[in-house]
Amino acid sequence: MESLTEESIPWGVAVGRSQESIHHKAAGVCVLAKKTITSVDEFSGDSILIPDGAPSMYGDSQAHLRTQASQVFDGSFQSTFGGVYVTGLPKADLTYPEVTAADYIAGYVRNRIDEGTEQVHTLPEEVVRFDTNWRESSVSPVPFYRIRGVGGDYGTLERTRVAAWIKGRHPDNDGFDVTSQWENTIQMLESQQLQRYLLETIVP
Repeated sequence: MESLTEESIPWGVAVGRSQESIHHKAAGVCVLAKKTITSVDEFSGDSILIPDGAPSMYGDSQAHLRTQASQVFDGSFQSTFGGVYVTGLPKADLTYPEVTAADYIAGYVRNRIDEGTEQVHTLPEEVVRFDTNWRESSVSPVPFYRIRGVGGDYGTLERTRVAAWIKGRHPDNDGFDVTSQWENTIQMLESQQLQRYLLETIVP
């Protein structure tokens, strides 16, 4: 946690009870995400909220999570800070290092409190008590976050998968023609070494 503070990486933990309902857990996830986004000076850009767990973890198709998100991240919030896309992902901690880090932080805080060596007020200010008043009244849930197709032609299927990874999208289909979009996409990467590797090893 000291390293996170030194690197100015925003984070937050809410300490509650294990018997909290899925409605309240969904509210806690959204409120913590909001606190994290708004804690960054002049934050601007889209965010993805990815809680770890099966689609049923927050109700059918995570309806409770998406309902809370529609209130916490309303139009006013998104026009100021950027869009917030919400989805659940089974084993997200095996896919995204940010989710893995969140698991470690939560486990550390839980163990320190269970052992009696720390209390909420003795931990960093990012650790707060869960508040049941965070739960918003029921409204229509926001849709799941959906990854758009990468679009365009990049050559082989392997090249298109690389382009999709760089752009955070997915290949639209299995039919591709070779064009110059490949080089333009590779140049989006900051690492010159990675650019050279991809341009030299992923053949047309």
